[in-house]
Amino acid sequence: METSAELHTAFQALLEAVPPAGNQRGLLVTIRDEQLVPISSLPSSSPDFDLDITSLQQHLTPNEALYIILSRYNAPDGFVAVTYIPDTAPVRQKMLFASTRLTLTRELGTEKFRETVFATTKEELNAEGWKKHDSHIGLQAPLTEEERTLNEVRNAEAEEGSKGTGGRSSHVSSGLSFPISDDAVEALKALATGGDGALVQLKIDVRRESIELVGSGPTTAQDLAEEISNTEPRYSFFRYEHDYDGEVSAPVVFIYTCPSGSKIKERMLYASSRAGVISAAETHAGVTIGKKAFPITPFCLEATMPEEITAQTLHEEFHPKVEQKQAFSRPKRPGKRYIPEITLLIKSPCYAYMETKHVRMGSLLVGRARAVLRLLATAFGNIANANTNLGPSSDTQSSGILSKTIGWPPPKLDPSRETAWLDGLRGIAAFFVMAFHFNQAFLGLYTEAPYGSTLLPYYTVTYAIWRLPFIRFFITSGHAQVSVFFVLSGLVLSWSSLDRIRAGQSDKLLATLSSATARRWVRLYFPCFVVGFLSFLGVVLGYQPPPTVRVYPSIIRQFWDYVLACETFARPWIRDRKYPDWLHSYSWIMWTIPLEFEGSLLVFVLLMSLARVKSYGKRCFVLVFLAIYACKFGHWTYWLFTTGILIADYVKHFGGFARLTQGTIGLYKLGSWLCFVGGIWMAGVPNPNPEFYNKTGYEFLDKITPSAYDRIEAGARFWWSMAGILIVFGGCHLQPVRSLCESKLARYLGRISYMLYLSHSGFPLGVGLAFRRWFSEIWGTKRYDQVIKADVYDFTLAIEVILFCLSWIVCIIPAVFVAHWCEVLVDRPSVNLSKWIEMWFIDGNANTLSSQAARVNEAEGLDSEGIALLPVYRNVNVE
Repeated sequence: METSAELHTAFQALLEAVPPAGNQRGLLVTIRDEQLVPISSLPSSSPDFDLDITSLQQHLTPNEALYIILSRYNAPDGFVAVTYIPDTAPVRQKMLFASTRLTLTRELGTEKFRETVFATTKEELNAEGWKKHDSHIGLQAPLTEEERTLNEVRNAEAEEGSKGTGGRSSHVSSGLSFPISDDAVEALKALATGGDGALVQLKIDVRRESIELVGSGPTTAQDLAEEISNTEPRYSFFRYEHDYDGEVSAPVVFIYTCPSGSKIKERMLYASSRAGVISAAETHAGVTIGKKAFPITPFCLEATMPEEITAQTLHEEFHPKVEQKQAFSRPKRPGKRYIPEITLLIKSPCYAYMETKHVRMGSLLVGRARAVLRLLATAFGNIANANTNLGPSSDTQSSGILSKTIGWPPPKLDPSRETAWLDGLRGIAAFFVMAFHFNQAFLGLYTEAPYGSTLLPYYTVTYAIWRLPFIRFFITSGHAQVSVFFVLSGLVLSWSSLDRIRAGQSDKLLATLSSATARRWVRLYFPCFVVGFLSFLGVVLGYQPPPTVRVYPSIIRQFWDYVLACETFARPWIRDRKYPDWLHSYSWIMWTIPLEFEGSLLVFVLLMSLARVKSYGKRCFVLVFLAIYACKFGHWTYWLFTTGILIADYVKHFGGFARLTQGTIGLYKLGSWLCFVGGIWMAGVPNPNPEFYNKTGYEFLDKITPSAYDRIEAGARFWWSMAGILIVFGGCHLQPVRSLCESKLARYLGRISYMLYLSHSGFPLGVGLAFRRWFSEIWGTKRYDQVIKADVYDFTLAIEVILFCLSWIVCIIPAVFVAHWCEVLVDRPSVNLSKWIEMWFIDGNANTLSSQAARVNEAEGLDSEGIALLPVYRNVNVE
């Protein structure tokens, strides 16, 4: 994307006409014919920014994206770049504007823009919205009382140390000044006159608020560290007798030591009083200090413990080494580096919108993957010996390698765990989500086009066999898997609590729900923070950031921005979130976690409300009513979680999964298969995207879709939710489905499913894309496509099938490897952390964790490893 000459001219005119002297407040910019062009300017009638901004509202529409350049600050960098992308804007327009916003500021000069703002509603850009934006930017870090106290200590010490070791002025004249005892003054006078004592140590008596003598006596520079306390702060005056170049001298050195284990109050008092001690020694005792050594300051000895004050460090303080200056050596000229000028496509015209010029992300991700593998290989020796429960040991060499690298095979199936097959169903759903994103990376925005649909802008009809109903489930069912996870979460989270309700055990129910509620936030969000931190590191290292991330020059400021993003993302009291409130600006793939947390709380509240309702019929009435009510008004997440509780109560009422399967015969069995197969068909409903394809064969669904879902993915979300309910409900009755989900492969995928969900997204668009680019240059025929104005590669059918299979292998092997180790290093520690926090608050003793583990797991309906049912995600760019 390039900026037009008209835009440069208009921006130059804006620079010359900004308030208060000029009459232009801003400039409106759009994308037209693959160029950034100006639309109109915003007039300025007042030097007040809030008054001028009211004229902007008439230019904002709910279905058209826009770039807005505003002059807000009276400074050379006084411009603000606003990217306005409303929720109802066309999908292609959202992608173009989000991926080009950095180009706008770069082409016009980043030094002219103080900040960039991303907005989705008109209200964010009125006067009140700007005030909220300013207050959010000005937020300070939330600190505890102890952290604030420590900061004050560090600031006081840093101010003292910023003046260096030589010639420090007493900046603490406004600080504390305690009276010094007579014994201390006499000892200092003896030191000043050259008496027997070479070391005088003083301390602060906190109760008396005075400076007291600790001791005085002879010592040498070699024995000095042994004389000074290593547990409490000290003020020490030492006469340093030494010979340098034949000249003997004995200057007095002032040494302030403050061990890191000192109390906070002591650190504050000593840091604030040391200038007063120096002044008293010079005034009342006549001590002439030749050097003031503050070991905790970065300029001096860089130490906090007396052991670091040696004869060598004292010698270097008085007689530093003289560095020999060398003439400037001109560095060698670097070699030239070739960067591709345009993106590479694989028979996917719409993919031109998903990449920009000079793409290097694929190769960068490959490099990062190699670094991660080397790091894991280094740490593997310690991890392999730990009790990581990677699976049963094997006598064969191949099994041993797989067990140590990816944790295969999974532990043996426990027949007593009736819900074990749900782990396998969760794993299969996670795998289909990964498959969906892989296919999107390979086929682009045409992935979900149904059989017989017209592909735009080519106006060609596709008759690919895999686009047929039922078959497309294995390619495009990623959206529906979200519903499968939410239904499973409602089912499993309520499983053990329903036993308490049916048995009338209200006290045990309270313990169950209390434990589940206390642990849920940490269990869900802690892995997101750790994995999301990798995206923060990518931004710091200079990789292309997500469109919603603002890049700061300071690492500390960037980290604070990441912390604020995590806080907003994991804020527990926001309910019924809407797009984009559920997004983490550093990692969009985690959008379902806030919805999972909301749904979990709903489950706990409903179970508490039904605690004394022993009648199955009355419970069903309440749950069915709430599910229909939520469905009617478009609250699809609450609908799915409530239905999960309903299915769990249904299975409990009929004796469990085994008895339910045995009783499903005849028409009941036929109906169960119809439910399951119907769910498979609904999972293949395409995501509406009229700019690239039509919904051939699925148009009739628009007439029967509830109106509340018209603005939720154009009604498709209703059918994806129905698919999740029918798949889970039908599978509860069918032994073949349960047997499939209890297989080794399904249970293995279930164990790593959450980490596979969090960590797999970089492989299809990173490693996979780099591999396909390399493969295409060797085996493909390159041509220039006039429609999309980009290079594409053509293949024979056989070569394309080989490329598809090889790309799958290249992506899935590292994805499974990383997911396994993330499960070991991130997921399991987060489970233990949530248990530890709960036990600490209950008992004040984390040692009770192991003895309480079974009860805590049962509270949330989990297996022995505490693995929770977590949702998968969609590709937000396509939505």
